Amino acid sequence: MNLTISEYLEGIAEKVVPKNSIDLLNAETTTYIPTNISQLCSPAIIWDWKVNPIGQISYHQFQLSDTAPLSSKSEVLFISSGTSISEAFRTFLNILKANKDFPLKAELEKLIAKNTPPEAYDDGWTKVLMNGNLEWKPDWIFSESVYSWKQKVAAGTIHNSGTIKVKLHKEDNLSSIFMLDDDATKSSEFISQFETVEVYADAWGLIFIRPGSWFSSSILKLGAPYMPKGIKLLTSRVASFYIADNPVFTFKSNKKINMNSINTAAAFQCFGIDTVLNMQPEDLENSNQITLHSKTVDPAIVGVVIEQL
Repeated sequence: MNLTISEYLEGIAEKVVPKNSIDLLNAETTTYIPTNISQLCSPAIIWDWKVNPIGQISYHQFQLSDTAPLSSKSEVLFISSGTSISEAFRTFLNILKANKDFPLKAELEKLIAKNTPPEAYDDGWTKVLMNGNLEWKPDWIFSESVYSWKQKVAAGTIHNSGTIKVKLHKEDNLSSIFMLDDDATKSSEFISQFETVEVYADAWGLIFIRPGSWFSSSILKLGAPYMPKGIKLLTSRVASFYIADNPVFTFKSNKKINMNSINTAAAFQCFGIDTVLNMQPEDLENSNQITLHSKTVDPAIVGVVIEQL
């Protein structure tokens, strides 16, 4: 377990999740509460997706939603497995159909029909621009678009700015937290001089993802015992993700820092976000802290919450 990543993601959760929330995820409701299975996005995903016409979702939205994570463990880096959840679910249904002992034949046939690409718009399906062509794909529904979320932040409807203080645990791989010039060794040596990092954002957010009507968690659960031994087609999915708007990272130490590495560095990354050093060379002399600002004006997807299927 990476304790530094864990404290960072837990700090974000405290900013965006109501205190009385129940630790529950349900794929067929619109209300999601994060579990403790969360992963850091490094590099972060810039949330600058364009607003699409009705009946379409962006390629990036579909890829994040429909691709299963490589791992279902917490406090690791989020890596996409390349496995399509919707395709795996269709395979799951077809295996059930071939099993004469599965009892819910009528419900299964309806769901198989729902998972067949339509000729015209149908509930549960959307169009995605793939390789220059609009293709029918199973729909994934987000609780907010980037446009609507930014509008709420600007209007003050979302007003949860604040700072998360994280201890830098020396036993962790700190190059996943802070990177100089893509040099893991140099990065680890430099950042190990600090004790803590404070992460401020103008707004923190939690965006929920749910599959359209093509999916059924009840059929998935009921059908699992009818799968051939050793076969588990669906393991987990991205159920929600954390947003940081205009984050600022301040690394602090109790002693003077050797700034040689950072003085010569050309690229900086903090918790997966490309940043710029907001200090002049003279400010770094005899300093015990550094401050870096996000390079992008768009919100960043900094972590994901995983639902086990």
